Amino acid sequence: MVSIGVAPKRDGLCGAQRISVVCTKNPSEITDQHKVLANFLEGAFQFSVEEFERIVKEKLPGNTHEKSMIQYYKDREEEIGKKLGISIQQFSELKGYVTSHNSGYTECQEMYGALSEKFNGELPENLVLMMDVGLKGYGEDWSQVRIPGLDYLVIEKTLIKEGEQVRVLNHLPANVQELVGRSV
Repeated sequence: MVSIGVAPKRDGLCGAQRISVVCTKNPSEITDQHKVLANFLEGAFQFSVEEFERIVKEKLPGNTHEKSMIQYYKDREEEIGKKLGISIQQFSELKGYVTSHNSGYTECQEMYGALSEKFNGELPENLVLMMDVGLKGYGEDWSQVRIPGLDYLVIEKTLIKEGEQVRVLNHLPANVQELVGRSV
């Protein structure tokens, strides 16, 4: 499993994407566990974009997005645990960092520009951000295994908000697994 990133413009200022894939020429080698988790993450990404659009249209506080994402993970804890055949406690704690954060030059300052639960303000008129859904298989450190066999999965894309319009700045699918192992 690897996470790859592409940015069709300079410094990731437009259209950057990161995504996790399994490196194999034979799709039958992809485990059922990976398929379950990748499908979950694709759904989480789709929900994150739709929820952000709703928040923009309804002019809700910026922290509404992160609260919704945490709830999305909580609501699927039992379902994902059953599919994997394990008990997953506090599934939402495995989502990784804040879902919506800085992009481009300021992405390295994620802790200073995220729509975290603490950000109760209005969104600015225009905004570029990374929509970043992730899932880690460990707790506070690597020794706390929560989902055996999983390090980290990610789907991350650049979004732009212009007034009430929200759009993803690239047209790559959220799942590029079918492109692995073949030339395009």
